[in-house]
Amino acid sequence: MKFFISFLFFLVFNVETFCQISFQKTYGTSNGESSSYIKQTLDKGYISTGYTSYTSGESNMYLLKMDSVGGVSWSRNYNNPSWGPIGYNVSQTYDGGYIIMGLTNLGVGLFKTDANGDSIWNKEFYSPSGIEGFSVHQTVDS
Repeated sequence: MKFFISFLFFLVFNVETFCQISFQKTYGTSNGESSSYIKQTLDKGYISTGYTSYTSGESNMYLLKMDSVGGVSWSRNYNNPSWGPIGYNVSQTYDGGYIIMGLTNLGVGLFKTDANGDSIWNKEFYSPSGIEGFSVHQTVDS
C-alpha cells in the first residue's frame, strides 16, 4: 500500500511540475489564419507555419517566428502563384534558416528561407494522384 501511495504522489507531483503554462498568446487577424505546425527553435523560441487568408479570398503560406515567451520576432507571407495556401511542417536547418513542406496547386512543395524568413528557393513536386507531404527534416549531408 505504501508503494501505491508513493507512486501516486510522484505521478501527481510530476504532472503538476511539467504541465505549467509558460505563456499563452493569440496570433493573427479576423481574416482567417491557421497554424499547421509549431516547433521550438535552437534559440529557445518557436517557429510556426500554416496559411493566412485575405478578404480578397487569396491565401498565402506563412512563417511566424516567436521568441521564448511568445513575442513575435517576425512573420512572413509567401505568395507564389504556383504555391497553394498551406505550410504543413517546418524545420530549422543547419544554417539557421528554415525549410517548409507544404501543399501547392500542383502537389507537394518545399520552401527554403534564411534565418530571417526571407525566401532562398522553392521546389514543387507534381502529384497527380493527390499525394501530400506532412513532414520535413534536413539530412545529415545537408
